[in-house]
Amino acid sequence: MDATIVQRQEELSRAELENVAFTHPAILLKALEQLPAYLKVVASEAALFKQMLKVTIAALPKADAAVEKFTKGEWADANDRFDGLFGDDPAAECFVRHMTRTNGTPTNDWTGAFTPRPKE
Repeated sequence: MDATIVQRQEELSRAELENVAFTHPAILLKALEQLPAYLKVVASEAALFKQMLKVTIAALPKADAAVEKFTKGEWADANDRFDGLFGDDPAAECFVRHMTRTNGTPTNDWTGAFTPRPKE
């Protein structure tokens, strides 16, 4: 399988966006950190909404790719993605802690699921 990430641009209406499930709110917040750069070019509420939507949509595939690598047991790549994309995000830190506890290698019976443990 080719692991190339393809960027895509998609425009959704406000009603369509309300139906999108955001399962990783911390990732969304990280993406919104880019907002000041986008606000400089906004002249109306509609333009603001469009720019905010672009930032949010751009972050979702990156988060999905990192979690997919984790569940597949491709932890070296998953670790790089979590660290490089999300830095100090608590959800990403939880995944990285689990990988670290097993020395970066999934157990032989790895199913892609785990029970998060608190920080030590």
